[in-house]
Amino acid sequence: MCEKYSAPGPDKSTWNSTAEVANGFHNPPKVIIPDCLSGPYPSHIKFNLLPRAQGKGMGESLITCILESLKNKGSRGVHLDISPDDIRYLNFYTSLGLRR
Repeated sequence: MCEKYSAPGPDKSTWNSTAEVANGFHNPPKVIIPDCLSGPYPSHIKFNLLPRAQGKGMGESLITCILESLKNKGSRGVHLDISPDDIRYLNFYTSLGLRR
């Protein structure tokens, strides 16, 4: 993705949503995953849809495709980070068979 989207300039006040995403490709956050997650669940999912794409089944289709691809490539499990207060997303992932 870094080849497709150049790094945005240093002035964040000029960034649009594409620049925000591109910055994430060029400067991924430094996240330390504890062994209790990375061992049994080695694949990390971070997934967002724009509001205009939500509620149309696209999220379910994309996640299903991602999970199938990871399984076919040998991943034993996935983990993701969701606020325990975010009932909507908890329900979404639970409906797809993921569990806490």
